[in-house]
Amino acid sequence: MNKERVVCYYQPLVDVNDNSFIGCEVLARWTDDDDTILTPPDKFLDIVREQNLTKQFTAIIIEKAFDELEHLLSSGRELKISFNIFPPRDFNTDNIQDMLNEHMTKFPTATINIELTEDEIIESPPTISVDITQLKKLNYLISIDDFGTGYSSLSYLQKIQADL
Repeated sequence: MNKERVVCYYQPLVDVNDNSFIGCEVLARWTDDDDTILTPPDKFLDIVREQNLTKQFTAIIIEKAFDELEHLLSSGRELKISFNIFPPRDFNTDNIQDMLNEHMTKFPTATINIELTEDEIIESPPTISVDITQLKKLNYLISIDDFGTGYSSLSYLQKIQADL
């Protein structure tokens, strides 16, 4: 996987009470060979899954995001950073800790929000709730991305103990 073709875009997170910037969601994009065309996520993410490159892809996104956000994080400012993680392959406590531990040590004021899509959670093994519990104990936030677009209900949301 050519990490130079992976590009991070940052969707701002804003506090609705005072319109202040509180963080961002990291969105991954893939450029064409000539760096001009962005491949739509629904196309390149399927390729990443099919070729079993999810862990490598996630690690690239995390590394790039922390490098690019270092100027904000090094000031000591509290910042929430949301990353999408691929369950069930990469969603376990050890994998996530391996990818994020160095950055969390370097930037202790960062709050990491791990986003899981609703459809991927439903397809995940029952052990996902154990991993969610362990990650929450390590002060990671867990949220459901695209909630309501699939099969979930509010009772399911409570069952998996998501923060958002």
